Amino acid sequence: MSITSEAETSLAEQPAPNTAEAADGHQHVASGPSVTGETSTDRQRLHLALAVGNVFTWEVDLATDALTCSPNVAEILGFPVGPTLDSAMSLVHPDDRADLQQWFQRGTAGRPEFDAEFRLVHPQTGDQVWVRSRGCHVPVDGASDRFIGASQQITDQKRQEMHATFLTAIQRDLSGSADEEAIPRAVAERIARYFDFALLTLVEGDANGDPTTVIYRHGPDDGQTVDIVDAVQPAGTLVPSLRARQTVTIDDALLEPGELSGTAPFEGGAMRSAILVPSAGNRRWTLLLGGYRRQPCHWRKDEIETLEDVTARLRLRLERVRSEAARRASDMRYRTLTGSIAEGFCVIEMLFDDDGTPVDYRFLEVNPAFERQTGLRQVEGKRILEIAPAHEAHWFEIYGRVAITGEPVSFEQEATAIGGRWFEVDAVRLGDPANRHVAVIFRDITERKRADDAVRESEARLRRAIAIETVGVVFFRDDGVITYANDAFLRMSGYTTEDVGSGEVRWDTITPPEWMPRTREANEEFAGTGRMAPFEKEYLRKDGSRWWSLCAATRLDAREGVKFIIDITGSKRATAEQARLAAMVDFSRDAFIGTEVDGTITSWNPAATRLFGYTAEEAVGMNVLVLIPPGQAHERERIVDQLQRGEVPAPLETQRLRKNGSRIDVEIRPSHIRDAAGRLAGVAIVATDATERRRLERAQEDFLAMASHDLRSPVTVLRGRAQWMKRRKTYDEAGINVILDQARRIERLTDDLREIVRLEAGKIDLERTMIDLRKLVSDAADRLRIQQTTDRVRVITPAAPIAGLWDRDRIGQILDNLLENAAKYADAESTITVEVSRAENEARISVMDRGPGIAPAELSRLFDRFYRVDGAGAAGGLGLGLYISRMLVEAQGGRIWAESTLGQGSTFTATLPIAS
Repeated sequence: MSITSEAETSLAEQPAPNTAEAADGHQHVASGPSVTGETSTDRQRLHLALAVGNVFTWEVDLATDALTCSPNVAEILGFPVGPTLDSAMSLVHPDDRADLQQWFQRGTAGRPEFDAEFRLVHPQTGDQVWVRSRGCHVPVDGASDRFIGASQQITDQKRQEMHATFLTAIQRDLSGSADEEAIPRAVAERIARYFDFALLTLVEGDANGDPTTVIYRHGPDDGQTVDIVDAVQPAGTLVPSLRARQTVTIDDALLEPGELSGTAPFEGGAMRSAILVPSAGNRRWTLLLGGYRRQPCHWRKDEIETLEDVTARLRLRLERVRSEAARRASDMRYRTLTGSIAEGFCVIEMLFDDDGTPVDYRFLEVNPAFERQTGLRQVEGKRILEIAPAHEAHWFEIYGRVAITGEPVSFEQEATAIGGRWFEVDAVRLGDPANRHVAVIFRDITERKRADDAVRESEARLRRAIAIETVGVVFFRDDGVITYANDAFLRMSGYTTEDVGSGEVRWDTITPPEWMPRTREANEEFAGTGRMAPFEKEYLRKDGSRWWSLCAATRLDAREGVKFIIDITGSKRATAEQARLAAMVDFSRDAFIGTEVDGTITSWNPAATRLFGYTAEEAVGMNVLVLIPPGQAHERERIVDQLQRGEVPAPLETQRLRKNGSRIDVEIRPSHIRDAAGRLAGVAIVATDATERRRLERAQEDFLAMASHDLRSPVTVLRGRAQWMKRRKTYDEAGINVILDQARRIERLTDDLREIVRLEAGKIDLERTMIDLRKLVSDAADRLRIQQTTDRVRVITPAAPIAGLWDRDRIGQILDNLLENAAKYADAESTITVEVSRAENEARISVMDRGPGIAPAELSRLFDRFYRVDGAGAAGGLGLGLYISRMLVEAQGGRIWAESTLGQGSTFTATLPIAS
């Protein structure tokens, strides 16, 4: 048994800290308008707003009977919900199950929207918990149907609504009758039905609060007497509490033995719980309401307060009916009652125009809570349009209808003229219909509405964020399954909503194998910290192609996370292209110079350093005029003028100055550098060293002269020998040998020229066979010995074969060229060494001589066409042998180069790949 005092009630009503379970699993505490905790994403804000608004989210899969709720469901409902829909439906109040099941059936039949209120039954206490659920049906391919939504625990609100409606009905019952005996009967039946009392008693006391008479009994006629009067006789221990207007409750008579346990209602366990509500005036109770239930129960604070309110109203009504002489005292008690409730209360007089249209109302009476709820002061006797001239006409229409028809109303409405406050209102006609009086009970629900608006706004913001076209947004579980993807991600990846719904899209299936280690690192970071720092990676599209992304993630709750993805494929390609162009510029043989319009150098590549001698650090910042010889500045002025007019200047052959002051022949090709507006921002200059080209031109001229000379000489010899033999008309063996030797010379020159044509046209026919390079080198050395009638060729080969798929004749031609070249330049007494070796997958041939050597400046041009080493010791010829050798080596996948030290000789090396 418990006694609820006014002090205890006041303490129980103190507000608890505003706590909410955030979506990331952490608890956040709100103080005032700010909320601490993780609020970095719209999703987190939504979850926090849901928690603050007593809301949890859920998802139902009818195919698997699976039910998934947000982690705060137990905190909001006061008890956990099972993992299946059946387990949840077992908690639904039996009267509400059919309606809820019909909704799911309507959802699968094509009516996806859902908005329902229903009751859940606490599995331990049996208390009813009211829930309002909003959701929708999300169809999925296959046999699965999924429903998602959000539910708000509205028990307090619902109870307040029901209590307000009940109190309105009670007030109507009390006001609608003046019969002393009919009033208790009418309200007792309504009270018993509303509070599910199996037995209800109304007992009156005398002026001292001592029990005297049972004025009404509502319950089964089972022959049991009502011993409540005996239980609360003056000698009983309950009397002090009742006299003090303290409500007495018994949750379970079997567990709480006391004075009432032995009374008739509890005999044989017929009743198990009870509540005694005294209503008093003058600090002595004069009316006692006793309510009994067959089952144990926990008496809630709102039930106790409502019963206290009902008992007080009943007592007041009875006192009014019994004694018109005591009307003033009753009115005072009535004012005391209305002044003690938290809701605002007022009595208004409706005012109508000549056409009977309600146009205003006057305040006749207000309670103290009226000012707190509305912010309006000293309104009694004033019209609302005097106080708030912009007050909306629909208020007049509603209250006018109540005054005329007598039908009570309950509604929610915004009063924009009174600070934009929202009110929950119950209105009922009061007294004589001709007076047009309306009693209004209302409660300020502005904060609740704002919370609802915040939830809707958060939902809208989240939808807008998810719908962004340039950022992919996906929700995923810890097992890697993507549960939702926005349109942007679907466009990036090539997958469809159906693919996502089927569970086909997972991180491991859309990640290339080489990116799995980095992805696992990111997932470990996410599992440990709840966040995934932004990083770049490649993904696989549905068609197997790849795309680059910048992605980051954050955790929403214990099992779910959200990832944001940006397609950076274009940026990657642009970066790669820029890097490629930069590499081309850096490794180009041409000098690239960027300048501003005034000539200040802004960029300088390595080729420019090689050409002009200035380093990039020296060149950048100085004016390009330092490279232009005196008297030639007009060339640049003409180029800039053409560029500003939008013309493309023609290439210019001129001279420029090196760092050491020497001049160099160059070809200049200028072009525009424009800003974002298309204006000329600078000049790009490509400078090519013309020295080599001019040298080649001279070499070509020399070649023509040499070719003419080399071909003319044997022809002259042939003509002379032939004429001599013709005049003598005799066979001359020596003459024939001369003719044959000169013919071979002509044949060799023409073969070299024909070979060049074929090589440069790409018409090289290679007949590859498996051959041992050692044998080819030995044969070439033997040929040189025979031709040169010398034995100064030394061959070094390994013991093991060095075999590969090569063209035997072409390799022999290369060896002949290298050996003949060495024989031309080597000292007459020095030895020519040919060495064959193997390095990894390459065969290497090195031909070394002890000749005069080659200058470093000429080494890089040895293998150019028509190039011959200048100098006193240079041998004659067209300069084609080494060029042909290079072409033949490269045609077989190899390389060739020369190394030399002046006065010590040269080494020519060729490598060939050894393929399986």
